Amino acid sequence: MKKYVFLLATFALGACSKDATSTSQPKPTKQFVYDFEQDAQGWFGDFADYWIFNDRRTMVWSHRDLPTTLRPASKGLFASASNESADLFMFFKKQITGLKPATNYKIGAEVTIATAYPLDIITIGGANAGAATHLKVAATPTEPTTTLENNNWIGLNVDKGQTNSEAGTQSIVLGNVGISGEKSEYRRLKRTSTSTIMAKTNDKGELWVLVGFDSGYTGTLELYIDDVVLNVFE
Repeated sequence: MKKYVFLLATFALGACSKDATSTSQPKPTKQFVYDFEQDAQGWFGDFADYWIFNDRRTMVWSHRDLPTTLRPASKGLFASASNESADLFMFFKKQITGLKPATNYKIGAEVTIATAYPLDIITIGGANAGAATHLKVAATPTEPTTTLENNNWIGLNVDKGQTNSEAGTQSIVLGNVGISGEKSEYRRLKRTSTSTIMAKTNDKGELWVLVGFDSGYTGTLELYIDDVVLNVFE
């Protein structure tokens, strides 16, 4: 058994600027926990930061079992793509509803992933997939959607940062997806935010949350999200 989706207390999340406050603070006003054991729990996957002529058929997301080498066995969210542009964002999004309208909150996160990219080896093109791919969390009152830009680039309507390792005004970086050693085998890796996003709900008390992998690695990526904990502070 992993966890349950549950809510503590009653407050909300929202629109977004980065705040450097440590999340090792008071107890969250509200906490959302997603373990993905039964289904995707309302999360949907998508992809951004690629040329329109890249092969979209390689971009896949699903709810599935984690690799059988991991114990205890569990289910999670899976994302895979061939990163032909050396700049790809694989992400999952979910709308939170029933929150306080037009209210500012600070949001931190704890995300457990399954990754098989060791930091101590060099991969395609001299890059390291684990070091070049970062886990990000963002929040916005409007739905994160892809955008077609003038140069045939598929972008995103969320400021997640200019590079794969940078935060944006609507996002925080939890760390890279690299594991220690040289062995390419899946391991669980827990990343906890050291800062929070300042976010404001819309006038209906709704917020979209995004969790994703921002990568500068050229090659095929296959990553899992095992669970997500969102900590919301008044």
